[in-house]
Amino acid sequence: MELSAENTAELKSELESVDVKQAGQFRKSNSNWDAILEPELSKRLGVAAAQGNLHLVKNLLDHGAILNPTDHRTVEPLWYATTNGHIDIVEYLLKSGARIKGYSGRNAFLPAVVSGNTELVSVFLKYGADPDVDIMGWPKPTKLAKALGHFQVVQLLADFVAGQHD
Repeated sequence: MELSAENTAELKSELESVDVKQAGQFRKSNSNWDAILEPELSKRLGVAAAQGNLHLVKNLLDHGAILNPTDHRTVEPLWYATTNGHIDIVEYLLKSGARIKGYSGRNAFLPAVVSGNTELVSVFLKYGADPDVDIMGWPKPTKLAKALGHFQVVQLLADFVAGQHD
């Protein structure tokens, strides 16, 4: 979800409408939690990750939003944070147990490499991204970074691999 001027106000309004404390209380008192409220909190988690709202991401996770959705139609919050370059949220999600390769088959390491952002790529490597992974028909990360002219990412990946074999 790339944010634009047109949809930013709408998303902000939508995010502000969720009362996560009330949702957490509802969860504790209602056995139908998964069917009723969890999908809404999880959807908002993706929006918060796309917007770069770390406070809301933490709050939503604390109150029951699903970090790793198992619905193939759902885009993982990690993917949204990565494609929008929110390094702090990417690191928080990975530290919290987000899967780099989501249920849908998307590998969030791909947009990190494509972006050419060495700090973002470093965070993924720190949390176990495979620098030699096959990503849904794409070239391997080093080859992709080289083709895109992201030579600092190429060097970072090479250094990481060399460090693994020392």
